[in-house]
Amino acid sequence: MRVRTARALSRVRWTAMIALGVLLVVPLLLPLAGVRLVSVDGGSMAPTYRPGEALLVADPPATRVGVGEPVLVGDPPAAYVHRVIAVDGDLLRLQGDANATADPGTVHVSEVTGVIAVHLAHPAGAVVSAVTVLPGRILLAGLVVLLLVLPVLAPRRPSGRSPAGDDRTAGDEPLRGAVAAPSTLGHR
Repeated sequence: MRVRTARALSRVRWTAMIALGVLLVVPLLLPLAGVRLVSVDGGSMAPTYRPGEALLVADPPATRVGVGEPVLVGDPPAAYVHRVIAVDGDLLRLQGDANATADPGTVHVSEVTGVIAVHLAHPAGAVVSAVTVLPGRILLAGLVVLLLVLPVLAPRRPSGRSPAGDDRTAGDEPLRGAVAAPSTLGHR
């Protein structure tokens, strides 16, 4: 029973290490695919995007963005996501979903730095957002290291076999005063 439990815990530990490792590495690889990870920190696009959620943002398409499409304007930390409500040539009129009125002025299409490819809602978005900042990445790396060294830090239990190598386990002592069974190899 202990062996099965130990194997199950080992599988859980390795699964957790792999999942945490993926969370640590994938955000670093996203730019190679032309995708960026952006955390939502304002409420102007609620209920579509809520603070703490994450967005995977792709480079803007070569063709024009259309009415109704949410776009990323500018670069972090001053970037924001709003929805296109009108297009006039190269000028876009934007509005946040939670805002009662359109944004003042217009935005030139060259200011659009991305379009929303994937929306990661709570709780996944919150986890992904947390591991994109330095304290979250340090915590994540620490958890991976802890899971790696956990078997080394865990106290070892005795194997359950006596030093003589027979099948008695620790604490199995012969009864005092008991008579041993007669030997079959003795005299007749």
